[in-house]
Amino acid sequence: MADFVTGYMRRIVDDELDAVRPQLPAVLLDGPKGVGKTETALQRAETVWRLDDPAHLAIAKANPSIVVADTAPVLLDGTRGAVGGRTELTVRDYVDEIVRSGFPGMRALSGRALRTRLDGYVDRIIDRDVPEAGHELRTSAGDVVAIGVKLSATIDDDDVRHLNWLETRIGDRLLDKVVLSTGPLAYRRPDGVAVVPLSLLGP
Repeated sequence: MADFVTGYMRRIVDDELDAVRPQLPAVLLDGPKGVGKTETALQRAETVWRLDDPAHLAIAKANPSIVVADTAPVLLDGTRGAVGGRTELTVRDYVDEIVRSGFPGMRALSGRALRTRLDGYVDRIIDRDVPEAGHELRTSAGDVVAIGVKLSATIDDDDVRHLNWLETRIGDRLLDKVVLSTGPLAYRRPDGVAVVPLSLLGP
C-alpha cells in the first residue's frame, strides 16, 4: 500500500521489520544498491547519521558512543561496513549462557523476533563457517573476511595485529576485518577493524 503523503510504497519486508525491530538491538538491511534500503529504513528512523558525509563519519569514527546514544531508532546510512550497537551483557553472562547452552541475546525474544535472530545466526555464523580466532572466511570470488574472537571486553592493538598483518599480505582481497568480543559496544577502530559484541550477532 502506498503512503500518498510520502510516496513510499510498503513492501513485504516492512511487515517483518515492524514485527522484529522493537525486540532487536540492531537490524541490517542488506542488498544491492538502488533497491530502496535507505527509504525503508527512513520510515522508522528517529535519527539519521549519513556516513557518506565526512562530518558525520568523522564523529562516528572518533566517538561511536555519541552515535549509539542518539535518539533511537538510529539509522547508519551511506558507508558499507558501518558498525554500531550496544549490549549490557558481561563475560559472566556469556559464561552462564554457555553453561546453559543458550544464546545471551535471544533469551528475552519470542515469536517472529526469535525466529529472525536464530535465522540470522545460522546464516551469518554456521552457514558461512565463521572460523575460530584468526582464521579466514573466503568468498566464492576468492576475497576474504578475516574474523578474530577474543574473550575480552576491551580490544587493543595487540588483539588485532594478526588481522592487520593479513591485510598487508593480501591487500584489496580483504573485504573486512572483524573481532568478536564480550564488550558492550560495537564500533570500528581507526585501523578499520570492526569490534562486535558476540550478543549482537544476527540479522
